[in-house]
Order: sequence, then structure tokens, then C-alpha cells
Amino acid sequence: MKKPKQIEDRHVFVECALQLAVAVHRHCAIPDSKSRRWVGEARTRDSQRACDLLVTLGLLTWRDGQGYLWTVEKQKLRRHLEVADAPSVHLLERVIVTFVDFASFHGYVSEGRAPFAVDKGAQPAMWALVRAGYATRVPLGFKWTDKIGPMLVEAGLWAHDGVAVAQDHTAGETLAERIWQTIPAWRRHWLAHRLGGASGSAFFYYVSKRWTGRRLSYFKTPPPRSARDWRILPADLPGAAEEVQERLLKMRRPRSG
Repeated sequence: MKKPKQIEDRHVFVECALQLAVAVHRHCAIPDSKSRRWVGEARTRDSQRACDLLVTLGLLTWRDGQGYLWTVEKQKLRRHLEVADAPSVHLLERVIVTFVDFASFHGYVSEGRAPFAVDKGAQPAMWALVRAGYATRVPLGFKWTDKIGPMLVEAGLWAHDGVAVAQDHTAGETLAERIWQTIPAWRRHWLAHRLGGASGSAFFYYVSKRWTGRRLSYFKTPPPRSARDWRILPADLPGAAEEVQERLLKMRRPRSG
């Protein structure tokens, strides 16, 4: 008979790996019109880490010249994970860290210590992490506990004092390009129609309240609770926001010819 901890660990493994696979489907893949399977290439450090893990889990395979190919159909991902062998401690920690890294980069969760709202799709994984003691439910959403700290420190997501480390995933790119790359295609179209024609100051306000240093979050960052929580906005953020808005305006303009 399985012990409660084994059940909790299995639940965390399945839910975090499943949400990671679904997020990779959404953010890193393109449809292959010939086989109707999904093909993609990892373009950032967090997506590379995610894809490599999914290869380990038997969900992806690497093909030279083609990139990563799915070996399991999307509707069968959960079943594949549920019947997999019990994860080792190392593999479980790898799944948790990769989920936090990838999901925070794309705005589903936060890697910081402050309470955060969670995207609906990531909530099953977060509740599994709550039951296993890695997170806790708070009025503002969820909050990481000290139990997950050593994993995030070792992965470089937290400093040794427990403060989240903002990492530059795309060194050498302009801030506008970094912001643009974190916006999924569907959200670009939504922003183009909702805010593309807004005033420059209104669009900058939108970006400044959501840019975390790693991604354009779906949610406003909460107001600071103490002096150490204040964020210093990049000096080039106004210009970057202007460039992003110009790209959105181009999406609204009809193509000639």
C-alpha cells in the first residue's frame, strides 16, 4: 500500500509534468502539416530545459533537422504520466523546478516569494504542490514555502537568502525584443486590437505594471509591502514599450496588395 507521501509525490509529478507539456504545446511548438504531429525547437534556456525533461519523460524525441517531435498525443499525456514508473527524488525535483521556471517565464505562476495569482490552467499543479507542502494557499492566491527553497536555490532561481533571482534569458537582445518574445501570438492579436491604438502613456502603464524582468505577466504586479519589494523599472522600458506598441499597430494595419 502506498504511503501518503508517495501519493503526494506522484500527484505532484503528474500534474506538474502535464502542465509543463501543455504549456510547451502552446508556447514552443508549431504544427507539422504533413504528419499532424507537433514539432518545435527550443529557443530560450527555459524552453530548452523543459523540452529536455519531456524527452526524459518519453513525451518528446529529438530529430536532427526537425527539432523536437511529440511521441504521445496531447489527449494521452495524462495517461502516459500516470502509468509511468514512480519518479526518483532527483527526477521529481527536476520536474518541480522545470515547471516553476517555465511557468513563471510565461506568466502562469511567479517564482518570487510574495503571494501571486495563478493562471487557471496551472491551478491543478499548484494544488498538488500545496498538498505536498511546497506551496500554501493565501488570500492573494498562492505562496511558495521554505520546502521548495533548496530546489530553487540549486537551480539558480532563488539566491541563498531566499530572494528570487531575475535571470536574463535572452542576453544580447533589446528590451523590446525580450518583451515581444514573451507574448504568445494569441495575446499579441488581443493586445493589437485592445491596446494597439491606445495612447503611449496608457500602453506604457500597462507594460510597466506587468513586466517582471523576465516576462510580460498576465496580471498586474502587486503593490510593494515593504521597501525591499520595490521594483526599479529599466531605464529603457518607455522606449521598449513604444517599440512593442508600434509592432502591435503594424498587426492592425491591412496589408497592401
